[in-house]
Amino acid sequence: MTSRLTAVWGNPGAGKSLVSLALAHRLTTMKQSVILISASKLTPMARVFLPFLEEKPEHSLAKLLTDGITPAAMRQKIRLHPKNEDLGFMTLISADNALRYQGTWDRAALSELYYTIRERELADHILIDCASDLFGDNMTYWALETADRLLCVLSPDNRGVAFHLSQEPVLRSGSFQTEDRIRVLNNAYDYSPAKQVAKDLEIRYVLPHCPEVYGKYLAGDPILRLYGKAGHRFEDGIRALVKEVSN
Repeated sequence: MTSRLTAVWGNPGAGKSLVSLALAHRLTTMKQSVILISASKLTPMARVFLPFLEEKPEHSLAKLLTDGITPAAMRQKIRLHPKNEDLGFMTLISADNALRYQGTWDRAALSELYYTIRERELADHILIDCASDLFGDNMTYWALETADRLLCVLSPDNRGVAFHLSQEPVLRSGSFQTEDRIRVLNNAYDYSPAKQVAKDLEIRYVLPHCPEVYGKYLAGDPILRLYGKAGHRFEDGIRALVKEVSN
């Protein structure tokens, strides 16, 4: 098995985690096993992705990256979604923070994590829910260098435009994955200047604001089988993005 690696990155508040989760659930409908990884120290995501499961120290990705990676420890850290057994999560827990883990994890540990997943055939597809701060988060920096595809999620407004304009030179100056980059505007309200932003930045994909999506996200339910006009548009967009990151 050769696991594909997709990095999901973008401006703060753009909805990177929500889009990552929607992509992960949709990939599993294509008979792919998926691991969604988040190493955010600012907002540990265990409680967000799995709000109905108890957090325990042995579930912490931070502990795994700090103590050393073994196959047995890896399997303990992958928590399966109770409503989707093909989707696993590796995240920090609420007790993890910058005081407890003051250093950043080195590239060797991150690479070992990735290659252990591949060699042990633990997933067909790995999604990294990245932080916005490229230089302040080692996993984000590593993911943008290593990923097969980079998905940039932007707000459909001046925040997204400003982030894009400021970070574009940074991406082009380093060894990051910029070829075949996919850009998407997320959470576009009817009054959002999404059409103009998409035109100015040459963005093909626009995901609409959809209360049903956010309801499922907050409840920890699979983001699948949506209803209503906005729900159908959101699902169509996610299906198109899944095709992009799968090729």
